[in-house]
Amino acid sequence: PGAIVAQITEIRFWSTLDYTRVVIDLDRDVPFTHNEVDHPYRIYLDFSRTILSAAVKGKNFAVGDSYLDRIRVGQYQLDVARVVLDFKQKGALTVFTLYDPFRVVVDIRDLGKGQSLDERKRRLARLYRESQDQAKSDDKPREQSADKSVTAPSAGKPSATPAPAGATTATSPDPKTPAKPASPAAKPAAQPPAPAGASADKPAAERPKPAGSGTLPQPSAGEPGSAGPLPPPKPNLDGRRSLTRILGMKVGKIVIDPGHGGKDTGSIGYGGIREKDVTLAIAKKLKAELESRLNIEVLLTRETDVFMPLEQRTAMASVENADLFISLHANASNDSKAAGIETFYLGLTRDSRTQLLAAVENASAQQNLSQLEDVIKKITMYEKVNESRDFATKVHRKMIGAVRKLEPSVRDRGVKKAPFVVLIGTDIPAILLEIGFISNKREAQIISQTDSQSRVAQSISLGIEDYLASLGTLARARAAAGTDHVR
Repeated sequence: PGAIVAQITEIRFWSTLDYTRVVIDLDRDVPFTHNEVDHPYRIYLDFSRTILSAAVKGKNFAVGDSYLDRIRVGQYQLDVARVVLDFKQKGALTVFTLYDPFRVVVDIRDLGKGQSLDERKRRLARLYRESQDQAKSDDKPREQSADKSVTAPSAGKPSATPAPAGATTATSPDPKTPAKPASPAAKPAAQPPAPAGASADKPAAERPKPAGSGTLPQPSAGEPGSAGPLPPPKPNLDGRRSLTRILGMKVGKIVIDPGHGGKDTGSIGYGGIREKDVTLAIAKKLKAELESRLNIEVLLTRETDVFMPLEQRTAMASVENADLFISLHANASNDSKAAGIETFYLGLTRDSRTQLLAAVENASAQQNLSQLEDVIKKITMYEKVNESRDFATKVHRKMIGAVRKLEPSVRDRGVKKAPFVVLIGTDIPAILLEIGFISNKREAQIISQTDSQSRVAQSISLGIEDYLASLGTLARARAAAGTDHVR
């Protein structure tokens, strides 16, 4: 056996009906392999020159979601630690690594989301034809009272935020053999805590509703929300329509991610301005702005100065069934003259500066970026990329326009692709905003002022509103005024 160099320190997981994320934390980088076994189906990961820490040794982790029954750990050999995922049903599997600290991430999704693009297009086209046939059969004149108003439904459901679930002690964990399914009595009954920005002791139905969620006057004929037909979604900026638009998919929930936090300060700029403080201040203003302008539910990944791992931020968006994801950051450079605003969506790039920026935001060395490319290639096959590009473009244009009123010479650095870890793992349009250089004296002064932060937040809100309008979401929001979600 080789010398022991690492320990598995923690097992974490988050789940929803069609998504599970498992994170295996180690105290250093070691080689590992993963394999699949049938009858019953399970996967196991072997970590070389690794032992189990006291925190995980001899424990089973009851999951009990749509895909996983439990997670088992054991010392397979003297210098090999094994982690076994016992499945209830197969899912599309992705395994990748993150660094500083080293951890292995296992994502499990609906098998349909792992299909090739052609297979998904054929399936979605069939669903679209069926929906069109149904719409034609339902397309009958409806009488509507002139004084009738629509009221909001009172039903809601509690919201679940990604939080590590508890572990149970195993009597004799043996990763080499299939485990018996956990009995109902053995499953933990604890609910995960509510997300940042929500009342921890109240279900979603009892939380304060966004401004504008009451009744609205009946619209005039031909206006959005009238008895007349609603306008179809607009084409994408490239002139075509993505399947997202063809199928009429809408936005009802947005997750805003204030970059960094806690022990991770992000960049330190002119006069000691900290990136984590700037992003949180703007995120709070953006949340308030969206809730006051639109009938949209908005969640923050953090509402206080706390540390949150990158993989937990996108897991929250998945668990919460969010429709859009926005990560806020502030740029910095050794060159104090560097300035400008840039917006990113997930993709591969050959631009060395963008790769460096991604490495900084990913809190890992550049050499690790290439190891994420296989994951990114799988993600970029899907419709999300087209919508993310449009989403990024509309928000970027509004933000540039607003900042130029404060600083006419502000540089437009454009909309770009980049492999940011925080954008990996979602099936929804996701963008990352670099709202300016805090290492630049003038931009740092603008970004740090409360009134300027409000203008930036308002401009991002207007960009989001433009994007929602292109999807037809706003028309449907007015047509269904009073509902908690726009779907």
